[in-house]
Amino acid sequence: MYRALKQLLGEGWLVPVGIAGGTRYELAETGHHHHFHCLDCDKAFNVPGCAGNVQKLVPSGFVIANHELTLSGTCRWCTERRGGAIHDRAV
Repeated sequence: MYRALKQLLGEGWLVPVGIAGGTRYELAETGHHHHFHCLDCDKAFNVPGCAGNVQKLVPSGFVIANHELTLSGTCRWCTERRGGAIHDRAV
């Protein structure tokens, strides 16, 4: 399995993604996006799009080459399993 993973990484099919202190892998051609990590089931979900101008968060004189954003919390399915209400809203 590790030989196949190494080959897929080497050929550019997969890219590593750091989530929850570990490394996961996803298809390289998914485009720029972020992730949501469920603290209950440990699954990671793609979050489409980008938060916007992150350069404003960087100290003066620093230049961003790349960024990754991981949101953490409870996914829809774990929330429902707990009997919690789901609220779809923009933050």
